[in-house]
Amino acid sequence: MDSDAYAFTDFEGFGEEALRILFFTRKQVTQWGGQNVSPAHLLLALVEVAPETVSRFVARRGVSIESVVTDVKAGVAGESAPAVELEIPISAELEGVLGRARAEARALRHDAVDAGHLTLALSIAAKERPVAGLPEGTFLPPEEIRRSLRNGT
Repeated sequence: MDSDAYAFTDFEGFGEEALRILFFTRKQVTQWGGQNVSPAHLLLALVEVAPETVSRFVARRGVSIESVVTDVKAGVAGESAPAVELEIPISAELEGVLGRARAEARALRHDAVDAGHLTLALSIAAKERPVAGLPEGTFLPPEEIRRSLRNGT
């Protein structure tokens, strides 16, 4: 993937499921706190909208979705009071995750970004830098998630 493949400027290439998940990220900010939408809020939205996808890439490691949600909520709850603005900005970290999800979907020759690509991008981001409240090693290794998406399993 080329270096500008990670730049994120719009939602082009995002499927209906991914757009629905992104819509729910704002709800997570207003409910749990934060002044911008972060990767932690994306994970909470993923669990709300596509729990079966997240559990495919978490549960195999012996981690329950419930414990992941509890940990992440605790991590974001202390950040700041919930945002109430109409426009809540997307954090630079989340922009990177969204750009990476798009790049991964393209690299896999998939038509659109979906929950699996978002989870893969989050797993890569979590490997590089901790996601608020998310214990290290929560996700399967990115290579395993990518292989599963490539094989349609």
